[in-house]
This record gives sequence, structure tokens and C-alpha cells, in this order.
Amino acid sequence: MNLTPEEYESQHAEWLKADQHVRAEMNLEDQILTNIAKRMNEDINFDIYADMLCKDGWTKFQLPRYIDNHHAIDIRYWVEEFCKGKTKSNGATWIFEDPRDATMFILRWGS
Repeated sequence: MNLTPEEYESQHAEWLKADQHVRAEMNLEDQILTNIAKRMNEDINFDIYADMLCKDGWTKFQLPRYIDNHHAIDIRYWVEEFCKGKTKSNGATWIFEDPRDATMFILRWGS
């Protein structure tokens, strides 16, 4: 199934809405297990989505890890200010539509 970025975002929003209705009727243990399963599902879906975009010319880069929350916020602000093309991220994994953005990101944050 090939989804455009916009279709993916729309589908993701629908899944989140449906998830809210189910959560209201669960106990704490079920909620914890559901949250873990949901996060795993999101990670898998993002990896598949990123791989599809990379086949269309996007560039994927995995940061070693974030130092702390401030580091993650600094990176997000930097991306918003300096990247010209579309970008997506999930945790420390970033994908870039414009290869120049990916190059600048790697030079700035890759080490």
C-alpha cells in the first residue's frame, strides 16, 4: 500500500482517534500494554513509511541518541529553521526530502 505523506498523516490521525475510544474502557494494565503495542506499531509503520520514501529519493539518518530533551528540542528547532524541504522524524530517526537538508543535518548533528 503506497500512501502519500498526506494520506499517511490522515490515516495516522484516524488511528489515534479510534485509540482514544478504546482506552476509556480499559484498566491500567491493559492501558500500559496497549501503549507499548501502539508505540511498537508506530515505530514499525514509520520504518516502512521511511523506507518507501527513501525509494523515492528521500534520505534517512539515524542519530545515535538524544543527549536529553533539550537536545531533541534544539534539533527540532534547527530543522524547522534551516531545512527547506519536507522532513519527518520518529525518535532519533530522521528522513529528508531534500538531500542538501540531509547533508547539512548530518554535518551539524551527526557526531
